[in-house]
Amino acid sequence: MTAETDRNKQMVQTYVVEVVNRGTNEDGTGRHPDSVDGMLELFSKYVAADAFDYAAPEMIGPQGAVDTLKVMWAAFPNSYFALDQLPAERDLIMIQAVISGTNTGPLMGFPATGKELSLHALQLFRVVDGKLARHWGGISMISFFQQMGVYDQILAPRIAEIYTAMVHRYIDGVNNDDAAALREVFAVDFNDHNSAQVTGLPPGVEGVVTAHHMLNESFSDLTFTIDEILVEGDQVAIRVHAEGKHTGDFYGFPATGKPISWTAHRILRVKDGMFVEAWNEFDQVGILQQMGVVPSFAPPPNLEANKALVRRLYEEENKHNVDIVDELMSADFVMHGDALNPYQKGLEPIKQGARMTQEAFNDLVVDIEDIVAAGDKVMVRLRWTGTHTGPFMGMAPTNKKMTWTAIATNRIENGKIVERWFNSDVFGLLQQFGMIPSA
Repeated sequence: MTAETDRNKQMVQTYVVEVVNRGTNEDGTGRHPDSVDGMLELFSKYVAADAFDYAAPEMIGPQGAVDTLKVMWAAFPNSYFALDQLPAERDLIMIQAVISGTNTGPLMGFPATGKELSLHALQLFRVVDGKLARHWGGISMISFFQQMGVYDQILAPRIAEIYTAMVHRYIDGVNNDDAAALREVFAVDFNDHNSAQVTGLPPGVEGVVTAHHMLNESFSDLTFTIDEILVEGDQVAIRVHAEGKHTGDFYGFPATGKPISWTAHRILRVKDGMFVEAWNEFDQVGILQQMGVVPSFAPPPNLEANKALVRRLYEEENKHNVDIVDELMSADFVMHGDALNPYQKGLEPIKQGARMTQEAFNDLVVDIEDIVAAGDKVMVRLRWTGTHTGPFMGMAPTNKKMTWTAIATNRIENGKIVERWFNSDVFGLLQQFGMIPSA
């Protein structure tokens, strides 16, 4: 070792002791000022004016070094740099050290944790003309975030992106009957906990490839659509729906040529960047029902009861009994409407709209001109007639007799109207008000 190298090594060691550790001994004794202001002159003794830190490129010169250490000192006031080794060669000095301290201040947007940290540091300095000119290296940020308890919080969004991309690669592979795509994301020894439902499948990823190829053989134009992806820790939960035409054998049942759709849920666990095991449920019985193999277990809809429910709603409306909706409609009722009745949720908007119209047309009557029922839906064609005697949509009373029509589709569930799609002749109504000229 040359004399110059020895001087450089001694200078770096003094810098660590007097500046980074602020003269503090490992046991906490010695100089440990409460303030870090006014330290630029001290830093200038050791740090070159154009010093560049590759670990923090925006920090240049003595002021950059001050700013960097201020952040550390604010978060870890009792931080201590315990030198382990100080190997050197010519103008390059390496520091191997253990940094310790208690996190009592905020850092990088995270509040103080009160945790004691111990981190290994490996740093390399280049010394030019007796001052620190270049710096590389630092600490293991993974270890730092883990000890701070924020590792998962920081990496969670990126992990979610990666796992989501894996799911899309998986589903694309299924839709394209692409075995190579499936082998990219499923581990060779993948464990499907539901594979016992299909006999004869090979183990591991080849079972995945075979099972999905069988689906593509059973259903032409098979398309899986991702409805939801949830990521937590090493698990990915997905919800999908599938559609295809039954053109091949399925569980021993011959092709029917029918369009078939079904839903599915799957929870997959990831390890080393691959899906290693999974649990799933999909609507197999629903598929067989659509094929005509298994009868429906649901009771057939009572069309007459559904129509009677809708008729009663409008009979009570003609009595100005607005509160009847509490009895006949679901509390979480949803309306998909138009300009006169836009999208609404809940019953209060329905009540408000009915009261507003009845106050504007005090003799208002609604007649059902057509009613058609099928399945869980009832469609009605309606006509309202009344005299405009009160303000309506910002328009003063005209005392005109007016009439307008509408068609509504009501979906009924458990004896209540839960959803409605609605279109009305608002255009014709505004013509009667004189806002739109008649053709």
